[in-house]
Amino acid sequence: MPIASNTAFRFTGFEEFWREYWTITGVAGGQPVLGSQITGFTGANACPSPLLAGSAPAGTVACVVTGDGSARPSDTQVASDLEATQEDEWIIGINHQFNERWSFGVSLTHRELVTTAEDVAVDAAVLNYCAANAIANCSSTWTGFHQYVVVNPGSSATFALAGLDGRTVTFTAEELGYPEAERTYDALEFTFRRERQEGDRWDIAGSYTLSESRGNTEGFVNSDFDQDDAGITQGFDQPGLVDGANGRLPNDRTHRIKLWGSYDITEAFSIGSQVQISSPRPLSCFGLHPTDPFANAYGAASHFCDGVLIQRGTASESDWLYNVDLSFRYNIDVAGGLTLRADVFNVFDSHGVNARNELGDLAAGGPNPNYDQPTGYQPPRSVRLGLDIRF
Repeated sequence: MPIASNTAFRFTGFEEFWREYWTITGVAGGQPVLGSQITGFTGANACPSPLLAGSAPAGTVACVVTGDGSARPSDTQVASDLEATQEDEWIIGINHQFNERWSFGVSLTHRELVTTAEDVAVDAAVLNYCAANAIANCSSTWTGFHQYVVVNPGSSATFALAGLDGRTVTFTAEELGYPEAERTYDALEFTFRRERQEGDRWDIAGSYTLSESRGNTEGFVNSDFDQDDAGITQGFDQPGLVDGANGRLPNDRTHRIKLWGSYDITEAFSIGSQVQISSPRPLSCFGLHPTDPFANAYGAASHFCDGVLIQRGTASESDWLYNVDLSFRYNIDVAGGLTLRADVFNVFDSHGVNARNELGDLAAGGPNPNYDQPTGYQPPRSVRLGLDIRF
């Protein structure tokens, strides 16, 4: 499986990425009046402020530089022993045709992530390496966010240090502090179909799927909190972010029922329908990590709420979703053919909750008063009209 293109261009391009932190004591002339440095943030010297271009910041500004716009050596960003991302899949099934019209089938699917490539911060491992080898002043460079390397989590990694003398070092999986990336999907699906034969007015088909999706990595995105920066997800950015991350994944829906079919009321007028029923998806609680300072600096991104570990996918859940769509077609025999179409989506205007606020802590600390509040619903009922002309 290919690595996400976003990972490729961000790790090989000339990226500028910095964060500044300061207190604001007021506003004058449309510009914020800056106060003193916010404690707790360390990093490179003060960096330029694109937000305050042309104005001289008052007070001391704390700055954390992730990308300074220069091309970084590839051996400091990608482990030399990196293996390709791969996934195993097998499907076993059978379909039986009972007669000219009716058929039934059953299939069993299993997918398992074998190896994946993730960008991980290695600062904590380098600091331990420096301490073990009596190397001074490493903490002024590896501040927790200095060096990110694409590795295979759960395996050893060899790469060059972005600092010191650029020496190449091999770290074991234990020294890096990241577990193996895991993801499995198992599904048992039953299907049936009634084929339309000559002279028939209707057909119908459907399926029921019993499935489970588990692991500590969803893939190229983190849909838990709508992080869609494909390939640069923060799931493995710090060892503390993986604590409690193994569980039901956010796209896991245990039960899915689908029905669809059509009926010819006349030779010209037909009606069709599609019904989908899905069980709730699991939701998590994200908060501040109580013991890993580097993971804590990511804000409400760890599987801790109020300092308590809450395993992924066990905090809450969305609603059952029920959706019925109808379609109408009227054929007019003129020229090459004319079809009038009308589609009604979510006929009964169901408004099940499909997303909730999963941030249990505020970034500044303390419980989030909006935690578990709905943030997304089924799309409301809508109608689409169309016209097909054949010539």
